[in-house]
Amino acid sequence: MKLHRFLLPFAALTLGALSACGSLGGENDGGRTDGGLAGACSADSQCATGEICHPTAKICAKTCMSSSDCPSSAKTCDLPVGNADGGTTKVCQCSTTQLCNGGAMGDLVCATYDKVCVGKCTGNTDCPSGRTCDTATGQCNASMMTETCTFGSCTGGKVCDLVTSTCKAPATCVTANAQPDVCGYAGYCNAGTCSEISAPTCSNFPSNAAARSWNPATQQGPVIYSITKLAFTVDNTFCCGAGMTCAVNKRAKVHVQAYHPGGLLLGQTMQPSLQNYREDMTSIAIAATQIQSYMSSNSGKNASFDVNFCTATANASLTIALTYDNGNGACFTLN
Repeated sequence: MKLHRFLLPFAALTLGALSACGSLGGENDGGRTDGGLAGACSADSQCATGEICHPTAKICAKTCMSSSDCPSSAKTCDLPVGNADGGTTKVCQCSTTQLCNGGAMGDLVCATYDKVCVGKCTGNTDCPSGRTCDTATGQCNASMMTETCTFGSCTGGKVCDLVTSTCKAPATCVTANAQPDVCGYAGYCNAGTCSEISAPTCSNFPSNAAARSWNPATQQGPVIYSITKLAFTVDNTFCCGAGMTCAVNKRAKVHVQAYHPGGLLLGQTMQPSLQNYREDMTSIAIAATQIQSYMSSNSGKNASFDVNFCTATANASLTIALTYDNGNGACFTLN
């Protein structure tokens, strides 16, 4: 029996059809009308050269570097949805059902969730596990597949991709590069692996502070990704100058590293508003006189600097809570 080129519902593309992957997977001529699909799969090794097993559709999909590598039915070259391993391999993706069928209507649909051309479903058994068939459109409803992760909600060491709202394994990165390197906004490179910025846990920020409800999906302010201790000791020279009380002569000094995709970290006296929430939950702007060793790079998108605080001599510890306007909150305790 002659098999028409992938006019198959999802159920037909079961693991029992894996033997088809080899024979059909070799048709990577760029002119076929199946959107780059080559058969059912559960691993990349079951697909032909130049294809990967699509993470969610579980169908061999044609890889690409640009849209010129893709057939006319699926001209978008992009990372597949469900790219949980943080890979960089792109696949050919469809945009309309008409293009999947060569410009007309037919037995293929452009899967709404997976963005690959597949056969229309006629019942739930035609769909992957967790999906239901919309018989009117032939689409497998992907509502159960839609990820709902938000900043900080992923578990098991995964991070939330704010673009696709999917949890994924952290990507490798280069700590010495300008942050956030490949980690994306709200991330940073930590010892060669992308990490999410931690939510503030100190009590300095009141419950209604913007830093507590910071949402990197909607707020794009400067990100503080590192605070480290430099000193916490009595310093009569720095903390007992003109107008200072010598009973408040303990100097807390930290090194701060931050980035801003908008390039607003311009200099010691030209920053966006940087605030410190004190232990009594009141906030005060960081003055230029508190900042030392200010260095900016990457066209003002990255900055590192020292911040000084003076506290009572008897204090055994001091918790600071820094935040920029529309940025994250970062807590640090010196002792």
